[in-house]
Amino acid sequence: MAAMVTRGAVPELFTRTDSPCFQPVLQVLDCVDKHGQLFYTISDGNEFTTALIPSRLHKHCYVRLHSWSVECRDGIWLVRVQRLQLEGHGLQREGEATQYLPASDVSDAKNQFVEQRRHAPYHSVPQQPAASKAPWHQQLGRQPGVSSQAQQQQPQGASAERLLASAASSAGQQACLDGRAPGTWNPFGQVAKAVKELTPYNPQFRIVARVTKKNSIRIFNYKQKEGQGHLFSIDIADSEGSETRATFFGGAVDRFFEEIKEGHTYSFSGGRIKQADKRWCKCEHEITFDENAVITATDDDGSCPHLILDLKTLQQIGSLAKNSTVDVAAILQEVEAAQDITLKAGGSKTRLHVVLLDDSGAKCRLTVWGEAAQLPWQRGEVALLKGVRSSDYGGVSLNTSFSTSCYFGQDAIRANSRAGALKAWFQTHGSSGVAMARSLTNDTPAAKPPQSLAEMQAEDSSLEVSGNGDQDHPQVLYHTVFPATVTFLPHENKPFYIACPAEVEAGGAGKTRSCNRKVELIGDCWSCSSGHSCRRPKARWIIRFVIADQTASQLVNAFDDKAKDILGCEADEVWHLWEHRESVPEAADRISNIFTAAQFKRFRMRLRSKKERWQDEDRVKVEVMECQPIEHAKEAKTMSRDLLTTTGMRGQPS
Repeated sequence: MAAMVTRGAVPELFTRTDSPCFQPVLQVLDCVDKHGQLFYTISDGNEFTTALIPSRLHKHCYVRLHSWSVECRDGIWLVRVQRLQLEGHGLQREGEATQYLPASDVSDAKNQFVEQRRHAPYHSVPQQPAASKAPWHQQLGRQPGVSSQAQQQQPQGASAERLLASAASSAGQQACLDGRAPGTWNPFGQVAKAVKELTPYNPQFRIVARVTKKNSIRIFNYKQKEGQGHLFSIDIADSEGSETRATFFGGAVDRFFEEIKEGHTYSFSGGRIKQADKRWCKCEHEITFDENAVITATDDDGSCPHLILDLKTLQQIGSLAKNSTVDVAAILQEVEAAQDITLKAGGSKTRLHVVLLDDSGAKCRLTVWGEAAQLPWQRGEVALLKGVRSSDYGGVSLNTSFSTSCYFGQDAIRANSRAGALKAWFQTHGSSGVAMARSLTNDTPAAKPPQSLAEMQAEDSSLEVSGNGDQDHPQVLYHTVFPATVTFLPHENKPFYIACPAEVEAGGAGKTRSCNRKVELIGDCWSCSSGHSCRRPKARWIIRFVIADQTASQLVNAFDDKAKDILGCEADEVWHLWEHRESVPEAADRISNIFTAAQFKRFRMRLRSKKERWQDEDRVKVEVMECQPIEHAKEAKTMSRDLLTTTGMRGQPS
């Protein structure tokens, strides 16, 4: 045996990470390789723990630790070794070590133990036989996991069950919202840090912050396995005015959702720090907590702000990158009526369109989704919007998300002086401001230069199902393809559906639109899911076909008006023919002629690509947004002009 372990060293790994004179010798027992990371079991002969070591070591070898840190990963404490020295190799496991677990309510014992060890020399060769060296908690006359007060209250000969019950009762009186059980000792000895100092490379943190926003519980589908999970998130702000987001998953939702209150202050530790997901927050780093988090209610001294805003004018938003998360103060110039939008994945969601105006000479459309659409949006009122997302749909527009906070009227004015200044400006200069404001939002997205289908498909490869908030992985892309030739237009299945013609409100200023929901014949009346009834519904096109150019082919979808441009007739005509196609040969021939005549026609098409998940598979769905026949003379003149410009030649093509 080349070396002997330092008995009792494992507990001190968690208390003396900064002691240069403490360099214990430990034995390596086992190793597990997880995705290239080597997790070892290291032992002092009495107790063992888990260590993350960057180099490969032989089983039963001895190592001297020179530098290390400790961290919590998924609720498991481990030692991260930075520097070590190989002391020798062993033939078998030394001692009968048991797993080391930090005890509950051991602050006094920890201090006493550390003080004793600080003045005691360390020897590689123990001074007494191993059997006489009891674990540290027995040296102090303590049971692991039991407080000193609880142990003093126990009579001689008390059973282990009674000791554990007493410890649980004593710890339960504390006001700690601790996932590991109230009163659990945190071995880091953490020092409070500001939110701006959080980094994934230093897991040791303890921050005191106010919960400025608490979101509701959300359900999500697992990507790597079947089933659903649940989560909720909070925004927190510390006394230095820095903020971040904390997200709770799984058991942490059950444990902490009812305990954490919006507007209250807490001490947070025991979570995992990671790079922030820019889809949902604008912080550099965010925290994820599981059921082992250490969250303690603290006294509110008023130092942590209730709201942090980084306000941008609408004019400034026009120059930001898409999917930026911004805070805005604006006047609600127009407010349309809320609508229930049918989702492709099933169900519906409330949507509300609002036009925002401010004193920067710009106005912008805001789309409000879900529960936020039920808030008191009133025309002419001032609003503070925290955490809205910019989009390039239709130029520049804004959208709310589940984490957006909205304040109106006097609440907005009390929250920030910018709201009061805007309200006063609108009362004085509102009419001229509306007339002179430049709209950042168009009715349709700005067109791109024409692309080939191969170029479109290559660009679509960057799409993601839900998008991740950056330009490299968008959720939706728009393309102009010219020329696009219809090569295959099947019609074996019904290429239309029967729609409700009832007029419903489409927004402010008395605008209306057709309901267009699918209807079914009930008796002698047609009814839709919105409760409308009619005797004469209308048919709407819904077709799938293939287009091609010199580079590739693509399956696309087209709906009513766009399909009409391709097929050259109303869906009502084919509906009536469809009813008699099997009994009347002329009806079947007419349907066939309509679809045959549309094949091999060439168009300039505006396409929208979006990735969606269908039956656990990701696919890109392409929809026709615009469809125009090619004017060959006009296109030839345009191409000639472009050619002359490229070559530097002058002149006007005839």
